[in-house]
Amino acid sequence: MTRALIAIAVFTFSLSAPLMAQTPLDLRPAQPDTPDLPCENHIGSPESCSRFVGCLGDRGAYFQGYARGWNYGPLTAITSEGATCTGTWKYANIFGIPQADIICDNGEGGRLFAYYQDSLTGTAMAKGRSNKGRLVRMWSGKNLKKYFSTAKPDREFPIMHCGPAQVPIS
Repeated sequence: MTRALIAIAVFTFSLSAPLMAQTPLDLRPAQPDTPDLPCENHIGSPESCSRFVGCLGDRGAYFQGYARGWNYGPLTAITSEGATCTGTWKYANIFGIPQADIICDNGEGGRLFAYYQDSLTGTAMAKGRSNKGRLVRMWSGKNLKKYFSTAKPDREFPIMHCGPAQVPIS
């Protein structure tokens, strides 16, 4: 695992309004903590950036965001219900596990831990529960489109499923 991918894989999240099934939507980029910088992975750099996406619960809500830094740093996300979230991540907690802590402007938040990395694309996966008890699943890395394309490579936009919702990854 590379440190940049693991660092993003540890994401905690919150939920806003009641969850409802959604039709497919393009993911709009969340505003990173420093919007003037591009989101590019730079090994060892505090300006390194990785994108992440994930599912909130099992009814179709999702989130997207960016994490910056190397070994630790800030992260920013937006939920499909419009909540804005900020937090921090670190490559390894005292147990050596990647972890992130986050809080959203709707009061929900939590902690997520990385548990797996896809060897083909380098995409890291993490999971946890929000402070409201909802399951949170997330994927991070610079090859998200390739990761989600593996099941249906002929699609124009790869699809991520969050419960009944299909979320295109562009």
